[in-house]
Amino acid sequence: MRLWMNYADTVYDGALLSIVVEKIFKPQPDQSVLDKAKQTLTECFKKLENNLQDREYIAGQFSLADICFVCWFPSFEKFGVEVPVGYPGLPG
Repeated sequence: MRLWMNYADTVYDGALLSIVVEKIFKPQPDQSVLDKAKQTLTECFKKLENNLQDREYIAGQFSLADICFVCWFPSFEKFGVEVPVGYPGLPG
């Protein structure tokens, strides 16, 4: 569980925060930063989907690891983040 929480705190949150900073705090967002962050998120989604193929929750049972990832989902639309099609284990 701690490995997943660390991954969420560093890689996943880092990419999402890059998008938030570009879209909210900068008068002209840097498209290359947005593209890199979205590519990182796509890799995160692939990793999550692969892990969730045979289970309902990231660490086997509901845990803080799940919360670390899903807390951003309600904000995805606002920041232009989409879960790629074909990932049935992830809310889309």
